[in-house]
Amino acid sequence: MIYIVDDKIKRAADYGWSIDKFEAAHNVQIINNLKHLSALSEEIFVDGNTICYHESFLAKTSLRDRALEKRKKLEQFAAENQSFSLVIFSGSKNSRHIQDNVAYLPVEVLYENLEAYACHAITENGDIRYLLFGTTPEREESARRARDNSDWDNVKKFSLVDIGNQGSLYIKPSSGAIPNIRFSGGGEVTIYSISSDEEIDNFVRTNLADKVFDQVFIPVAFGKTLCDYLGLRLAMHIRFTPGPNQLTPIFIYSFVGHADLIQNQCFDILKTKSVFLIDRDVEVVERYADGSVVYPPLSYQELISELEKVNLRIPSNYGSSHSMKNEWAVYRWAVATEIDVSSTGLSKAAQTNLYIKYYSYKHLADSNCGHEAKLKFDVRLQAIRDKRSSLSRTASVLVVDDEVGMGWDVVISSLFGKVNQLSVDFLGADFRQMTSSQIIEKVLSKVKSVSSQPDVVILDYYLSQQCHDQGTPISVDILQLIKTQVNPGIQVIVFSATNQLKNLRLMQRVEKGNQPKRRSFSPGAVVGIDGFVSKFNNDATTSALDMVSEMYDAADRALLLKAIYVKFKLIHGTDIPKLTKYFRDRLSSNLEVAYTLIEKSFEVPKYKNYAYLQLYLILEDVMNEESLYSGGVTHTVNGDIVVANQLDEYKPYNCEKALRWNRANKSCPAAYYTWETVEKDCHPISIDFRMSAVLLCLYGFDSTSQTDWPNIRDIRNERGAHASDATITVEDLNRLIDFMVFFFDLKNQAQISKRGLVNRQAKIREEELKHKQEKEYDAIRRKHRR
Repeated sequence: MIYIVDDKIKRAADYGWSIDKFEAAHNVQIINNLKHLSALSEEIFVDGNTICYHESFLAKTSLRDRALEKRKKLEQFAAENQSFSLVIFSGSKNSRHIQDNVAYLPVEVLYENLEAYACHAITENGDIRYLLFGTTPEREESARRARDNSDWDNVKKFSLVDIGNQGSLYIKPSSGAIPNIRFSGGGEVTIYSISSDEEIDNFVRTNLADKVFDQVFIPVAFGKTLCDYLGLRLAMHIRFTPGPNQLTPIFIYSFVGHADLIQNQCFDILKTKSVFLIDRDVEVVERYADGSVVYPPLSYQELISELEKVNLRIPSNYGSSHSMKNEWAVYRWAVATEIDVSSTGLSKAAQTNLYIKYYSYKHLADSNCGHEAKLKFDVRLQAIRDKRSSLSRTASVLVVDDEVGMGWDVVISSLFGKVNQLSVDFLGADFRQMTSSQIIEKVLSKVKSVSSQPDVVILDYYLSQQCHDQGTPISVDILQLIKTQVNPGIQVIVFSATNQLKNLRLMQRVEKGNQPKRRSFSPGAVVGIDGFVSKFNNDATTSALDMVSEMYDAADRALLLKAIYVKFKLIHGTDIPKLTKYFRDRLSSNLEVAYTLIEKSFEVPKYKNYAYLQLYLILEDVMNEESLYSGGVTHTVNGDIVVANQLDEYKPYNCEKALRWNRANKSCPAAYYTWETVEKDCHPISIDFRMSAVLLCLYGFDSTSQTDWPNIRDIRNERGAHASDATITVEDLNRLIDFMVFFFDLKNQAQISKRGLVNRQAKIREEELKHKQEKEYDAIRRKHRR
């Protein structure tokens, strides 16, 4: 039986091994979790079985140590039982080899040859070579015979040839070098049994970094397995690694032709200029080394163009292009912002990965940021800091990203460390093993926490590999829930490697109607993201500066909008009794409009004036609520305190009032009302009088100068209604909103101690009733007298 231990089902599917195909294969079974592996222990540890174990099985999860224990048991069992085959496969491996009954191979080789091995294992005892070399297990033997024949020809035809050209570098394998040739004039270096990108990158940087060579000769094969033809990969590393020999002509001396190499993933390097496949022949190498063959030089711009001919497949040790883009972006951001790349936690293997190099050149003309670019970053960062005013307090930022542990935590922390008044926290390191609903629940729990509620949320578009694979980003759901269930003032900035416009549009405008309404008051008709910063940008310096700029702006908005929303909720939830449904409906509508206007005022300042007028309208509306203030011929507060009597029904301004109008003076710059009877006052009974009467009667003030009301009234009349002349400030808005929070809180109403005017209307009605009763009594008396 063949068991495949791989926690990435999609990885197998990418190579044609879907769940259906596994089920159809009677002798192949996939195990993708630790529970399943443990349950099958008795069936697995049996002679004759083949266990293919992915090197990074559950390595990035909390189950890492337990999975490692299982691997050690498999290795021990294989050492004790030679008929039991253990295969370790990995995306980071570029070569394959067998050591007794244990094999090591790249993941693509495993899945490409798995069917051939399974078919072979049904009829015969499984020859593990079929897993390494497919239907041609003799491929390695054929390669060795071809090399041996080449050796024999060179020995037979030539005596020792000494090449004195000082401009040549001859790289020879540790075993199987060309017989009878020596480079005494230039340089010789031996390449040993290396296969990983980290090892090959180190070889290039060590041996080709100090001197410029006229040409470089490299073997088509080196290492434990010839038919991996790692010389092609070495040639690619030379071309993708900045250095003095990046443009140097490369001659790959080979004992096989193009037909044997065409299936190699690095074959495309042979399509590019100044890379030549030549015979592994002493005479041929000597002819190219002595300069008798002339070839045009390669320029840097030509290199960029030539590398477009190269097409590399994403290594299988990346879950997807999404993961690869993140590693590439972390590296770019770290370099651009002068952060030590090693501090990001980005592995050396990731930094030296051939695909990362290839991807950089595919999208960039220069994969490194030089001193000038760094200087430019510092200057531009200082310019952003100089332009921004100080925040009212330190703003808290929550970064939500499943790739946060890949190095984004270090990069963002370091970047924000250069910016005052921003504190940062991270969430997402454990998302890989969580379901979508669990991720949503965890994010909301963090955001709802009173002690740690963020002002700004930096939200990755795809928060799990599952979401990325299915194309269903739960970030849209999280955005909705933050805006509708927590606080719409929390600013949500999308920080993602996605560059698909349709994804961004999806988050820019999310209809609330798609979700059940969870609260009676929720500002705005739609919710959407408040900004976007691309991880995946050719210019990482600009992306980093964009993030700083976005954070300043978002924090500024959040500190105002979050507080305003909380206050609006208090106003909306007023417990003042007997307010009509009509007023409460208008209250909701006016608050929503005002909130939207305040949001837009960050782009259009005059919208603060409109928001001020919208809020002032709420106070005008509440003054028309008869439970608070009733007008007419007789004006009352709370239904029984008379504050004004109309003296002449034909002259409404001719009134007796319980409030005196006091003009502004040095000690009080705004006119105000005090509780004092005025027998005749021709001032109209306005919103100012009504509000003053309610404040003095129901809230226990002796003078409206003890409140902010006179200032609020004057700001409305002098500035609020004239947006073209003067702009309302944030301080003006906060003064009005704080006053409304106070006013709509029933606890702030005092025990009524003031006695109003005599109710003239009531007195007239009393006299009319008495007169009517007296007339009726007189009529009865006259009747009895008769």
